[in-house]
Amino acid sequence: MRPTPHRLNLAAVAAVHTGLRVWTFLASDNGIDFHHNAYDRGLFVTRWLAHFTPVPDVAYGPVSFYLDAGAMAMIGDPVLATRLLSLVCAILLIVPTYALTRRLFGDTAALGATALAAVHPHAMRMGAVGLEMAPYALILLTAFWALARYDSAARRWPWALVAGLLFTMAAGTRFDAWVVLPVVGVAALWRDWKNGVLFCLAAALFPAVWMAYNLKLYGDPVHFLTIAGNIAGVHMHALSIPERLLGWPKILARYAPWPTLLFALAAVPLAWRVKATRPLLAAWTLTFAVFEIQTARAAMGWNETKYVMPLVAMMIPQAGAAVEAAWNRKGTLRAAAVLMVIAAAAWGVKVTAEDNVRFAAPKGARQQARFIAELPRDGRVVIGTSLQGYLLVHGKLLGGRALLPYPEDTTGRISADKLASYFRDPETKYLAYHYEDPVDFAPVLELPRDAGVTPWRDFRLVRLFLSDDRQFAVYRVEAPPTDGEAREIPPGFEPPVGP
Repeated sequence: MRPTPHRLNLAAVAAVHTGLRVWTFLASDNGIDFHHNAYDRGLFVTRWLAHFTPVPDVAYGPVSFYLDAGAMAMIGDPVLATRLLSLVCAILLIVPTYALTRRLFGDTAALGATALAAVHPHAMRMGAVGLEMAPYALILLTAFWALARYDSAARRWPWALVAGLLFTMAAGTRFDAWVVLPVVGVAALWRDWKNGVLFCLAAALFPAVWMAYNLKLYGDPVHFLTIAGNIAGVHMHALSIPERLLGWPKILARYAPWPTLLFALAAVPLAWRVKATRPLLAAWTLTFAVFEIQTARAAMGWNETKYVMPLVAMMIPQAGAAVEAAWNRKGTLRAAAVLMVIAAAAWGVKVTAEDNVRFAAPKGARQQARFIAELPRDGRVVIGTSLQGYLLVHGKLLGGRALLPYPEDTTGRISADKLASYFRDPETKYLAYHYEDPVDFAPVLELPRDAGVTPWRDFRLVRLFLSDDRQFAVYRVEAPPTDGEAREIPPGFEPPVGP
């Protein structure tokens, strides 16, 4: 193909897109990320493959686990494999973004949308962590592209089948897609009811199987949604309804970023005039409305900022249409559009650079993980939720050496009695502690930093390690002595002297 100006510009945008994601990947150590669950996917797959069942975990869509398992089959590391899968999907996301926008609005809009997608900071971040958001966004946008092809194809049934299967894969990757399915189903039926039926049957494959599975196992076809609601409710009931309702608009304004958000909102009337765009607009609107309603009901937490990434991916095609409209006007409007795209780029790089620092594992946590990895393997280690995945991997606590005290559903924290029951386990020997962490069991187990030995209830906690930043420690858990003598501390692990 001849290198036309459009193709040269597209190649330049694609290079920036790829370069930013690779930079974010390399700059981020994926230490502690997005509520500290970036390590969970690889750990889930590791446990799932050890005790193989068709469904890795009922609270998550299984397709992402299958993709992770494929990545881990090629790269054994449970962290690196899932991160590389996200990176590849994040890079490939530019393809359906460009193809979908070009089909809906034309070349210039596609180039503008691709430029906005390239500098989206949340998309950069999601390409660096082992979560399912990048694979989900890739599948979802590809499904919308296939639906647009179905809308204009002479022979519709092949595209009806392909689009339906892609949407059912999206539904199997994240449950957000279940909100989208009724919208695209109605759109397919409205365009051509015979082929629309084929589309709906294909799109409904995973939801039908999943609800039947939940009904058989738990007696409730939507049991998987109940789990998520229970977890969110612990935190959200403490907020007022106005606070809950303002949460998602604030997050969207923070993570869109704002130039992309303004372009997308300005283009709504223009995009609505293009009939093939209406399913995408309606799907985005309904998804956001469901997020708002569920948050108001305290059944969903607006702190789950990772949900923003596919929302923005669905907005970007119409944002590209606004860029094209401004570009065609020339003069001041064109200059303003160019400045806003530049502002989006600068904002994206700034936010990503800050997140790379903010989500890196603290030096003290690294030291704690290294210390735990060298502990005698004669006992189990109690660790909290915030550093759970990180310590399981880097502290080498896989294989049953970890005790994971989860918060109580009614309080959001573990109770002192429950924690004491963990300590009574005869195999429990050690405690990984974070002094400044308000999420874990620190509020019910307040240990002083200036004491090497601390009594707590009927136990004696002997500190074996304190990090340089004095935030992370490792204690030996000693049961009440029966003969007047405390248990010996293992050789080589003397508690520090003084503060």
